[in-house]
Amino acid sequence: MSPEDREAFLSSPASTPPLGVKANFENAENAFHFAFPLFVGVFVLSNLVFGMKMYVQLRIVRRMHLEDYLLGLGWLAYAGAFGPIGIMICYLPVGVHQWDITMRRLIRHMFLYYVSIIVWAVVAICVKVNILLQYIRIFIPSGVRNATFWASVTLICINCTFEALRLFLSIFNCNPRNKFWDQSIKTGHCLDWVVINTTGNAITLVTDLMIWLLPLRVIFGLQMKFAKKIGLSALFTLGVFALASSGLRLHYFIKLLRNRADTTFWMAKVCFFATTQLTAGFLVAALTSFPIFVNHTRKQPWAIRLGSSVKTLLHVSRSGSQRNSASANTTIGGNKHKHKAKSNVVTDVEFEELVNNTLDSVSMASVSPPEVAYGRRTD
Repeated sequence: MSPEDREAFLSSPASTPPLGVKANFENAENAFHFAFPLFVGVFVLSNLVFGMKMYVQLRIVRRMHLEDYLLGLGWLAYAGAFGPIGIMICYLPVGVHQWDITMRRLIRHMFLYYVSIIVWAVVAICVKVNILLQYIRIFIPSGVRNATFWASVTLICINCTFEALRLFLSIFNCNPRNKFWDQSIKTGHCLDWVVINTTGNAITLVTDLMIWLLPLRVIFGLQMKFAKKIGLSALFTLGVFALASSGLRLHYFIKLLRNRADTTFWMAKVCFFATTQLTAGFLVAALTSFPIFVNHTRKQPWAIRLGSSVKTLLHVSRSGSQRNSASANTTIGGNKHKHKAKSNVVTDVEFEELVNNTLDSVSMASVSPPEVAYGRRTD
């Protein structure tokens, strides 16, 4: 293609608008105004959760497991590649209809989507394997090979094999590779990446469901009261958000499968729910560290002083309200005897001792193995 033909191609519309719709190249409608702050919000949340997890392992527990190193590898890909790519996608701007942009801008869109699919697969496999390895370490005694162990190992093998295959197909989808994002290249060939990703997300939805149900099966097999089982199961409800994101991501891939002429619009929605799916994954991966982090934080001197100050302020406010209420209830000719209320003020020293004693008992239960704290499933 000559330079003149190339320039004419890049300046041409990326798609034909639907009947009755006029293309708008100058001021196309897009989703940047809410996509950017939402992306930054979930990105920051994921990094905070990961930071909390690493703080617990390095400063409190002082032990790193294999799954923690794997989560760290996933975070490096997430913070170092997925985050910057997501910001660049937001500034495309994201969410425009394909008929409102030129081929030059479509090439930019497709290149960033190509890279984001690859990086997402790397982060996802690290997070999922981390979660499954935690299940094995937490719910299964050392040396035991029960149904939960083999279910976890099977899911690890399925996810690793499948994600590795999808990663390979994503990287080498086209020959030459830049044919994926540059439609001016007429030679070579490409696989149908939309079909591959739609099928892949259907499988991902099934495996995500199995990962979410696995700990619930173990919890409801423990020897404990039903109410406690419900409470413990509630800790794993964060997996529902990953499951919902996976389902919505599949939904919009199906939309794209039916309407290839508006790839930029539907891929924007796919990318958003792909991001929330990773954030939910980081939350689930750090789930077991939450109680340890909270108990450790509440034992710090500054936290005890803050709690004591808040309690004192609440007591002063409550005492003031009671006095105001007593004054408002006096009547003409009423009882003139004044009753002095007994003070129940708790000193800072007493409150600190109460907090320490309570947190010591809670901490013992939170860090104990499941077989000590709750009872062990025997299958």
